[in-house]
Amino acid sequence: MFLVMQPLFTSIGFLLLYNETMQAELKLLARIDPLTGVNNRLALVEAIGRLLDAAGRNGRPLGVLMLDVDHFKAVNDRFGHGGGDRVLLSLVERIQRGLGAGDVIGRVGGEEFVVLSPGNGVAATRALGERIRAEVACMQVVVDGHALGMTVSAGVTEAVPGADDAAALLQRADAALYAAKRAGRNRVVAAEDVAPACPLPA
Repeated sequence: MFLVMQPLFTSIGFLLLYNETMQAELKLLARIDPLTGVNNRLALVEAIGRLLDAAGRNGRPLGVLMLDVDHFKAVNDRFGHGGGDRVLLSLVERIQRGLGAGDVIGRVGGEEFVVLSPGNGVAATRALGERIRAEVACMQVVVDGHALGMTVSAGVTEAVPGADDAAALLQRADAALYAAKRAGRNRVVAAEDVAPACPLPA
């Protein structure tokens, strides 16, 4: 009887293993940006939670760097989304080359990326942002036979263990990023240097 049923048991075992493998792959794909292969927003938020917990336990800082490609819409308008995609892939490659072993990168918007830098405070994370900014300003991407230069603006902040969550961190980094945009682009601004917005008159 066992010999008769063995092929069936083998098939069921294979299907169960295949199902588990597919579920694991789908779970992974749900956390990966399909274009660049880096973490998507969901995975990045999860990483922030883990790193905040670790920062609270070991007393080490957690730096957050948010970068955005300047005038990216003009690239898409002129060369289409294919040209824009090539620019983003080149940017991610350049960013990744400058990251430390424990750093985490994720894509949080169309042309917005975030780097989490455990163990680094504002000064070190700002220095990382400046290195990336300077390198990007020197690079060129060839799209449809045209050599395109680009720049990035960046915002920097540092986590406050026990007081911050992912939303608060990303909001501060985003505010610093847009301060860099308002100041003329192609620069890095720390959230701690951004003056609070004036209250509206009553």
